This record gives sequence, structure tokens and C-alpha cells, in this order.
Amino acid sequence: MRDGFTSFAPAINALKPPIRDAATLSANLLQQTPFFYFSKAGRAPYFSDWNFTIERQITSTSLLRTSYHGVVGNKLLSRQQSQNQLDPKYWAIYGNLLSSPVSAVLNNPAVVAAGFSLPYATFPRNLQLQQALRPFPQYSDINSNAGGQNDGHSTFHALEASYEHRFSKGLFMMASYTFAKLISGSNGEDANRASDGAVQNQYNRRLDKAVASQDTPHNLRVSYVYDIPFFKNNRYLGGWKVSAIHTYVSGTPLVVNCSQNLFGAGSNARCSFAPGVSTGAIPLINPEWNSGKDTAFRVPYLNKAAFVLPPNMTYGDTPRRMSYLRTPWTINEDIALIKDFKLTEKVNFEIRGAASNAFNRSLLAAPVTAQNNSAFGFINTPQGNGPRNIQLGARVSF
Repeated sequence: MRDGFTSFAPAINALKPPIRDAATLSANLLQQTPFFYFSKAGRAPYFSDWNFTIERQITSTSLLRTSYHGVVGNKLLSRQQSQNQLDPKYWAIYGNLLSSPVSAVLNNPAVVAAGFSLPYATFPRNLQLQQALRPFPQYSDINSNAGGQNDGHSTFHALEASYEHRFSKGLFMMASYTFAKLISGSNGEDANRASDGAVQNQYNRRLDKAVASQDTPHNLRVSYVYDIPFFKNNRYLGGWKVSAIHTYVSGTPLVVNCSQNLFGAGSNARCSFAPGVSTGAIPLINPEWNSGKDTAFRVPYLNKAAFVLPPNMTYGDTPRRMSYLRTPWTINEDIALIKDFKLTEKVNFEIRGAASNAFNRSLLAAPVTAQNNSAFGFINTPQGNGPRNIQLGARVSF
């Protein structure tokens, strides 16, 4: 500290109080939220990637492949820091006084006994005590969106299997299955990627490393193109082919948020598990719920009894994302039907009809995961995927 101000960026650090002009005070972000720019934010992250693959050719046109694939991401940019979070050690020292104005507690025996003094002489005494104890008391918060630190890390392991039938007898087909797990303390290498927001406790980042929001353990995809053999040699009735992509992927992990007061010593507070969850006596998913239309929206998907609101000044013990509690699966089929007309030796006319979500499946959306919401646990969005979409097109190639 120097003159009551923690060193920040040179342009801001040079403008320390006392500042007499109110316009200058506002322009220089005192008691506002400046952007934090990490000096190494432009440094590219790096990844360590390794795999071991076994291939077996079954026939002259078909191939089976199995692989183990691992990736570790280091120095990932993230915007999940909470640079101006109050140190939770002050909970035990000041308790509920943290939410009181400085003017009301400056002479309180507990505050005096703790050795509290204003961070700088002109600190506004109408602000709460917790603000005066923050690392940067001159700022209400610090925004990391513009240039987050490169402190992110990720670990990915996968077992991959695929079968490929090269084009033969009018058929090309590829099927792949991946069993994987992605653990991360950051949602990606991009500082402005959508994320879960700031960590619950900046002073213990390890507790926020969990399965990533993109983690999908089971991934099955099948694609094929098939030349329909009927009337193959007929110029007008033949020339049909069908292609499709089938996708079946696990849901993404959920997070359950609570609203306990952390008095500035944390962000995005999470719930705690109720006693009995760890032994399996209390299930996380409501046993009375099922996907039938009569109960899917009438009965909560999450078991409300499995989650409790922690006391104020207590961090929740649920992880940032729960691998054992997920959104519904992605189940989708995209199908196209194509007809070729050979007009001349060099001119070809093609008509195509394509349908995404061809079977018009209606998949359930994610449940409400905010514990203080009256709809907590319910699935209140009728459809979590897009409806069937049909497109028609034509093309001339020459």
C-alpha cells in the first residue's frame, strides 16, 4: 500500500486522492469498476496432446479404429477472477458488522480491538466496512472481462472408437463413439468466452475446478451416404441418394446456486448438499419425476430436499459443475434426399430436400437451478431444442 492505495495500473495508480474535482474523481473510476488488463493476456495458451491408436482393416473397404486421446491445456485465459474479493478471514473477526457503514462501526469495540483503520484518509465513511477491507478499497469492483489472467487449466481424457466403411456398393458410412471427461478451472482459452462467472472464492481457486460446462461423457455420431439402387440406370427415375447424420450426446453438467450473504467475500454462491446425499439416502433427482407429458412439467426434476441454503458467511459444498447431475441428452437426426439429373455430358441438375431434426423430437430443457427461485427444480421450458426444419434447394453444375 502507498498513500492508502494498492498499486494497480500506472494510469490509475498515478491518480490517488485527495482529488478535489468531482468530475476528475468520476473520470478516474474511484468507487467505480475499472477494467483489469493482465500484462501477459496476449500470450497464447499451449496444449500438450498425446494419443495411442490401434487400427484394424476388416475388409478392403472397412476400417475399425480405437484410440486413447489426452489433452492438457495450460495458461488458458479466463475471466473468472474476483480481484477485489474480501478475504474470508474477516468473517471471524467482524461478522455481521461487515455490512455496516464505516461511520457506524468505527468506534465499535470489536472493530477497534481488531486494529481497523481507514485505508486512506478520504475513504467515504458511508460505505460498508467490508469495502474498506478489500484489496482495492478505492474500487467497488474490478472487471476482468477485457484481459483476464492466463491462469486457466484443463484436462481432457477420452476413449475413441470409430468404424469407417469407404464408398462401396453405393454406401459410405462412418460411426464414432467417444467416452470422455473434461475437467477445467476455466471455460476455454478465450478470455471473453461465455463462462460461469467469477469463482465462489478467489482465495481457494482449487474448489472451483470441476467438470467443465462443455463436458459430455457419451458421444455417438453416425453419418452415411447411400446411392439408392432402384432404377439406377433410368435417366428420369434413378439417381436418388440419401444422406444423414445421427447425433446422440450426453447432457452437460448442472450447477445449483444459492443466495447466502458472503459479505463481499465471494461470488456466485453455491448450495450445500443436504445430510444424506453422500450416502445415497436422499437422491438428487426427484424419484417422482418422469419424462411423461403429464409429469415432466408438473413435478420438479430436481429433488429440492437434496440441496440446502448454507448460513451466511459460508461457502456451499456443491461443486462448480456436477458430473452426476446433467441436462437431458441431445438426440437429433438430420436427413437429406437428393436427386441428380444428367442433362448433358457436362451439365448436371440436382434437387435436394433436407430436414434437420427430421423426426421432430421435442427434447426437454434444463431445469431451474437457482435455489431461491420459486420454480427451483422444475423444467419450465417446453422444448429445449429446435423444431423440425425442412429446406428445399436446387443446383446446376457445369
